[in-house]
Amino acid sequence: MSFVLVGPNALARRRLDLRPNLHLLGPRPYEQIPAYLRNADIGLIPFDVRGHPDLVNSIHPLKLYEYLASGLPVVASRWDEIASLNSPATTLCGSATEFADALTTALSTTPDSLAVSSFVDVADWRARTRQLISAVAG
Repeated sequence: MSFVLVGPNALARRRLDLRPNLHLLGPRPYEQIPAYLRNADIGLIPFDVRGHPDLVNSIHPLKLYEYLASGLPVVASRWDEIASLNSPATTLCGSATEFADALTTALSTTPDSLAVSSFVDVADWRARTRQLISAVAG
């Protein structure tokens, strides 16, 4: 299994053991990101919930929608916000062992495209804007 990280990588270079299957590509132009996602097998959201609970628990996982829209299964750390979304193609993990097992499982399964499509449709900006307007007018 190989891991490709796209984006700023100074922290990864400091904190991760560089291994032959870890590829730190650095930042890429936004318009190139879909090509990387088309060649990926899994979308990862490996946040350090234990080390940074306040930070992680204040994040809404935009990467989740990008990965799902690309047809990728998602393996992510478990935190309140992502758990509350109940994504149909996401495995949430609370330990390194769970994460490793989830990666292996994700490689051999295909997300239910109808369930993912329904989930993504409700989460697009048009739907969110309607929800916001309804809440404000409410």
